[in-house]
Amino acid sequence: MEKHIPEELYPLFWDADPRTIDPDGHADFVISRILDLTTPAALRWLERTYSREKILCVNEGSRRLDARSRNFWRLWYAAAP
Repeated sequence: MEKHIPEELYPLFWDADPRTIDPDGHADFVISRILDLTTPAALRWLERTYSREKILCVNEGSRRLDARSRNFWRLWYAAAP
């Protein structure tokens, strides 16, 4: 697992200091933020960093995601190989 948030993803974490976010220790926060405000680069990093199972688990349990986003990611990962 990567030990830091890539600099290109810093704008997604506008309300926190991305240099201090531990992708392992703050996985739920990082995953839900990227699912909510994703970019192509952020999605690629997310999928390299976390397992599909972890992403789906956070998607289902996160209070940060609205129903529309949650359903989109269910469909997205259902269709993914």
